[in-house]
Order: sequence, then structure tokens, then C-alpha cells
Amino acid sequence: MQLERAENLYQNGNVDSIPKLILPCLQSFGAFNDEEKTRAYKLLILSYIFQDNQQLATEQMLKFLKFKPDYRLTDADPLEFEDLYNEFRTTPIISVGVSVGINSVFVKVLSNYYLFDKTNVSQNYATKYGYSIGIKANRLLFKNNELDFECSLRQSSYTFNCNYYQFTQVSMTENMMFLDLPLSVVHIFGKKTFAPFIQIGAAFSYLVGDNASLLRSYFDGVHTDITGSAINVISQRNQFYYQPFVAAGIKYKVGRGNLYANIKYNFGLANFVNGGSRYNNSELIFKYFYVDNDFKINTFSFNVGYLFSFYKPVKLKSKD
Repeated sequence: MQLERAENLYQNGNVDSIPKLILPCLQSFGAFNDEEKTRAYKLLILSYIFQDNQQLATEQMLKFLKFKPDYRLTDADPLEFEDLYNEFRTTPIISVGVSVGINSVFVKVLSNYYLFDKTNVSQNYATKYGYSIGIKANRLLFKNNELDFECSLRQSSYTFNCNYYQFTQVSMTENMMFLDLPLSVVHIFGKKTFAPFIQIGAAFSYLVGDNASLLRSYFDGVHTDITGSAINVISQRNQFYYQPFVAAGIKYKVGRGNLYANIKYNFGLANFVNGGSRYNNSELIFKYFYVDNDFKINTFSFNVGYLFSFYKPVKLKSKD
């Protein structure tokens, strides 16, 4: 086999004869599989380097990086090959992909509001699981640091319960749909197959839908429980919401891209409730005895996705 013969020549120091063995095979479709083609290009490049033909070595390195733009140096690569490789841009110009995730929201009460005397009234909030799906893109800012942008739809939910005088209980489940636009900086630790990362940024969210399902039940077994269809409460919310966030995760190189997984925590800063509309919905007040507290929402999420990388290898300009 021509590749094995060329490798034997290289081991014996006969680099001048390598190009005439390797070049016809590289130019012939199907002569090499991808693994063999990688070996052949590296051998050809090294042969030109050791012949002091920097121009041809550079030309073949560019062809090699166009064939395999996501190639990463290994400990087995000779220093001469590494030095030439580092003269090229080998990072993606942009990576794009998809993400999916699950989330839970945590309600933080800022001020309580009551329809009746607050004595013997108890309230509590509980989280529920939601989901998200989105598209994202990132690009390199500088070494090991990327700018990350995402556009996603996120469904989030929570429940609220209020007991009045041990006589009646109001239960509500609020289902929210957000359009999220997170922008962040990602710092990646190393360039290995598994690469941990941390992330800091902010999400600009727009509430596109919000429905509340309520039930007023009684403890005495005499009165009839009261319920009905879901109520649109979007007018009682501040539709634009801003949340700084931090995240940590790991990337795993697969093909021309990366699988990734992260955990993220978004911090709600402002009141989510539109106080000016607090008492505008008569059905909530008179049918269910419900009124909004002022509160903000924090969000915890777990996300997975895949980013496919696009490359444009070029020789970098000399700093001299």
C-alpha cells in the first residue's frame, strides 16, 4: 500500500520520495478513507518541511485544514507540524445549533396583598417543571472565550395556595410562555474532547402567553367547589423581563461540532406583577378570592444541545 510505503520511507529519513507516492492518491477520489487521508496529509506536510520547502508545506497544510478543519493537535504530532499548524486560523468562525431544556421557577414575594384580614391567612408558592426549545449561535471572542446568543421559547409554571380562616382554600396554577433572548460570554477550560465551561450573561424575556387555572375549595364538605376555564392574566404581568444568569457545563466534541450540557440559574430583579392591573380582573377577585402579591421569579434550568461549527482556515499574518 502506498501510504505504508511512504511511512516506511519517512521512518528511514527518505522524505524526498514521499510526495510522488502520496500526491496521486490524495488526488484520486476514494483512494484513502478519512483516517488514511489524515495520515497522508500529515506525512506529506512533514516531508516538505524537512525538504525546506515551506511554500509547499503551507499549501498542503491549508488543503489539510479544509479537508479536516476541526483537527486538533495531539501529543504524537511532531513539533515542526505543530509550529506550522499554529500559523493558521483553526477556530470556527461561527457555531450554530439547537438546544432543549427543562426548568423550574422559584417565586420570591416582594409584598403581600390581601382581600380580607390577613389574620389566619396562609400562603405558599411551589415550583413546577417546564420546558424550553431554541436555536443558538456562538463565535470566538478571543482565546478560550466565546460570545453566545440564543433565541428560545420557554414554558414555565408554578402553583399558589392560600388558606382563608381554615374555611376555604384558593389554588392557582400559572402557565407562562416566554420568548427568551439570552446573551452571554462563555469561558472554556482547555481544548480537549471534554471541556468544562462557565458562562455569565443576561436574558431579555418577553411574555407571549400567560394563563391561570384556579380552584376555590371548601373544607366543610357542604359548599360546592368553584372552578372554571383558564383565565388570561397577561395584562396583569410585566411582559418585558430581565434576568442576569450564571451557568456551568461541559462540551463534548462530536464530529464537526460539540454536544453540550449546562445548568443555569437566572436571577429575577424586578417585580413580575403589573401593580396597576392588580384589581382589574373581577373574576379573580369575586369568584376565586384571588389577588396578586408583588413577586419576582428566579429560574433554574438544565439544558442540552448540539452546536455545529463552520470553519474558514486561513494563514495568519506574521507578527513581525
